[in-house]
Parts: sequence; C-alpha cells; structure tokens
Amino acid sequence: MATLFTSSAGARRHRPASVRSLVVTLGAALVALSAVNGLAPAAVAAPAPRVIGAAAVSAPLPGSTTVGQQAAGGANISMSTSGGLGGPRSVDGSVGLMLGTSTEVTAVSSDGSYTRRTTIDALNVVAAPAGTDAQVGYDTLVGTTFDQQISANGTPVSSSLSGGLSPEQQVLGQGILDAMNAMVVGFPSDPVSVGSSWTVPGQVGVATDTVSVTYQCRLTSVSGDSYTVEVSYAQDVPPDATQGTLSGTVSGSGTLKGSISNPLVVSGTMYQSVDGVLSDSAGATPVSGDVSITLTATAA
Repeated sequence: MATLFTSSAGARRHRPASVRSLVVTLGAALVALSAVNGLAPAAVAAPAPRVIGAAAVSAPLPGSTTVGQQAAGGANISMSTSGGLGGPRSVDGSVGLMLGTSTEVTAVSSDGSYTRRTTIDALNVVAAPAGTDAQVGYDTLVGTTFDQQISANGTPVSSSLSGGLSPEQQVLGQGILDAMNAMVVGFPSDPVSVGSSWTVPGQVGVATDTVSVTYQCRLTSVSGDSYTVEVSYAQDVPPDATQGTLSGTVSGSGTLKGSISNPLVVSGTMYQSVDGVLSDSAGATPVSGDVSITLTATAA
C-alpha cells in the first residue's frame, strides 16, 4: 500500500486510511467528481440540468470558451475525520493544503464542450496529524498537470492526470483533481436570470467510494461580467455505495462566483459533511468527516 506520510524520525508508516480516503476524495464535495482510485481517467455522466423555477432571460451561462483562455488560481483544502471514517485501520486526523495553479483552455469542440489543462505550480501542507511529515509525496506533484473535459453546459464529463506518475502520486493527485472538479457547476441550456433554480446530478467522495447526489443550484446575482450561484445537497448514503460499511447522511453547500466572459475564472467555497455509523468486524462506530475547499481565480 502506498504511504502518505513519513514520521518525523524518517521511518515509513502506512497512510492512515481516514486521511488517505480524505486525500483521495479531497473534493468529495459537490459537483460531478471523478473516480477516487486515481489509477485511470474518471468519467462522469453529465445529463443536462433541469430548471425548477421559471424566470425571465438574463444571462447565458456559462460564457463562451475559446482556445488560449487562461486563469491563475489558488486553493485551500481542509479535511478532517473522526471515529475512523476511512475504515477499521484508520485514525482520526486533519490535513490542510495550499495550492497555486494555472489553467488554460487547450481545445474547444464544435458542440461547445472543451478541454482545460491545469498545472500545479506550488503546493504546501499547512496542517497534518502530529508527528508526521505530510509534505513528503506532495512535493513531487509540483509541475503535475491534469486535464478536465467540460460539457457545453459547464459540467465535468471526464478528467485525467498527466502520465508517468507513481501509484502514490496518482492517489495524491487524484484527490486534488477531485477537489478542482468539485468547483465546477453545470447550467441549464437556456439563459437564466437572478432567482432561477435548477438541479444537476453529480458524485461526491465518501470514505473511499463515490455517492451520486443531486445538487440544488440557484443563481443569486448577475452584475456586469460576474455571476453568483448557491449550491447545496443533502441525502442518505446508499447502502450499496460503500459496500454496506457506512450508513448515514452526506450533505454539502457552497457559493461560487464566476466570470461570464471567462469560464475558467471561478472563486468561492464549498463544504461537505458526512455523519453516520461505520460497521465492520469490530462492531459499529459513529463517524464524521468534513471537507472545505476555497478557490480563488483571476484571468491570466
């Protein structure tokens, strides 16, 4: 098994499963996420969002995309678990990451879908369980790229890490990729106005698995080139989603502010919480987990 941390004395130790599962599912938060194993490109179905509330036309979202559009960004990712959410060998702990990224549109299809490539320019661990050196492993991800295929309505369709990564790099990198996917929200096919609401399906990470959820989205403001969308979801964890080991609820919420002229420019914060009971050979244990992702982006 790949390791995430090394002890301060330099001895290798197995990655705590609870922390590993949070890293693998960093974003485990909101919108359509890719697979959590990091060993293959992730594919996520992206059906068109369904509008709930009728509203007068105001703004076509997302904005048009062209090859060469760029954005510079930063991300803060915080994760914590209690009760051993990741499995019987896990330990409680918290992890915090700070990233610097740059993103560019590399291809646009005739149907409006496009590919964007993000490079990790800087990465620092700002919080980790006591007695560990969490920077080990993450250091090697600086310079790594990942591609996201986005549908014409702005929903992630698939994503993949750059090639040549070790199994450990794939696990760590996939967690970051999942987090970035979580900050991308789809829109209805028709223009929407302030107050319009719609639903869009997605997947979020729970422990070491993914769960299908329905996101409730609402456009709260449009001002010049900027728009703001509120996102939320709450539902039970399906028994078959985690092989029957976890029962409970998963919920999330967040606010995203984007640019109509440059779909790469999205800032905001997303939160996710999991509360339930983990069942294994040792019995049943109450568990909880929280993830927050804050993203800032500007046109480059």
